[in-house]
This record gives sequence, C-alpha cells and structure tokens, in this order.
Amino acid sequence: MYCSSCGAQIPDNATFCPSCGLSTNVQWGTSYQQPIYTQQPVYAQQSRFQIPTGMLVWSIISIFLCTIPGIIATVLTVLAKDATSQEDYDNKIRIAKILNIVSLVIFIIAFVGIIAAAFLVRYY
Repeated sequence: MYCSSCGAQIPDNATFCPSCGLSTNVQWGTSYQQPIYTQQPVYAQQSRFQIPTGMLVWSIISIFLCTIPGIIATVLTVLAKDATSQEDYDNKIRIAKILNIVSLVIFIIAFVGIIAAAFLVRYY
C-alpha cells in the first residue's frame, strides 16, 4: 500500500504513514454532505392575542389623567397579548378597563375639587 499524500510505501496494517504521518483512513476528494433533517425547525410562536388598540390609547390617556392606575392599566393592556389562555387575556383586559375607569373618576374628582377650591378662594 502507498501513502496518498507523500507516495511512500507503507505496511498494509499501518494506521499512519511512517514518512508524513497522514492517517491511512483519510479519503481525499470526499465532499461534505449536509445532514438530512426529518423534522421542521421550531420557530418562536406568534401570540394568538393582539393588543386592543382602543384599550391601549385609553390606558395611555389614563396615564396623563391619573398616573398610577394609568401606568398599571397600560402595562396590563400590553401584557394581554402574551396571555396563555382566553381567560387570562380577558382578566387582564377587564382589570385594565377597571383601572382606566378608576383613573377617570380620580381625575374628575380632582378637577371638580380644583374648580371648587378656585371658586371658594375667589368669592370668600
């Protein structure tokens, strides 16, 4: 048997060429073959729930009316799209609606209070 790299004669039972050290198991000219996959690749799943645009706008307006409930309502509205079930989605949206209403009520009470205080200061 002869070495495919240097051409030196090597014994038939040798695993390496005594001249150049090349393995006798090396086969020149073999090409790389891409593995064949049997399953489809798994991609990140899209959320099946959408952020309700009207609810998001209402939540952002609530931030300006009364900060704390508005911020919580906005966060819940955005997190609703990552809900694991319809029930979880509905709960997050329901709580966000309640917080938006609370924010609106707080704003109305504060606005009426400011108007009343201005009236009282002016006339008393």
